Amino acid sequence: MQFSTFVLAALSLGSAIAGPVTGFVPFNNAASKVAEVKVLVQQEAANINSATSGSPNAKAIADVRKSLLTIGRGMNGLIDPVNELASAGPTSLTKEQIAAVPQFQKDFQTIFVNLDNIGKRISNGNFDKSECFSKSGFSNSSADYQVAAISQVKPELQWVLASPTTISRPVIAFVDVAAPKYATYSYWYPSLISIDAIIRILVSIQIDLGLDIIIG
Repeated sequence: MQFSTFVLAALSLGSAIAGPVTGFVPFNNAASKVAEVKVLVQQEAANINSATSGSPNAKAIADVRKSLLTIGRGMNGLIDPVNELASAGPTSLTKEQIAAVPQFQKDFQTIFVNLDNIGKRISNGNFDKSECFSKSGFSNSSADYQVAAISQVKPELQWVLASPTTISRPVIAFVDVAAPKYATYSYWYPSLISIDAIIRILVSIQIDLGLDIIIG
């Protein structure tokens, strides 16, 4: 009997060691993914700034398109983690998790600010100037017609800019319930409003070459 009691106590202790309390797991997952995407967006924003520093050409367009696709895939990767925050309903966070909420929101703000800057960079910079491209190879000589370089990356840019508003909603709903005293996401609004304005501008831009794009 004494031996059985000892065994049960040992098993109980082992279980406690093997399964520590981690708090609300979906928050940990979302916070980790947001931090990862923040770094990715910052890196690609720098690449886009470099690619658009001169006059548009075939390589610059290809580089910008590649960066936008990378960002788009990263933003898509946020959808499930943030939706899990809202779908879980009311939940309690550990003290450590509550303390991490401000950084979680700051990482989101950094993502949105960078997306806003990317949209402005492409729509207001050199990519908004008309360039001559040939049908065969975007050559500036012997061009068949003119087309604004921005139209070459419009689908990708629209895809990237469409995600912030959708992603922000479940996060706001989650913070309101789980950590209302840290509800500082109002700092996001200027960037979200600006991004929405850029989207409206993009709608009016025609894709002159009718390029097909596969996103996945």
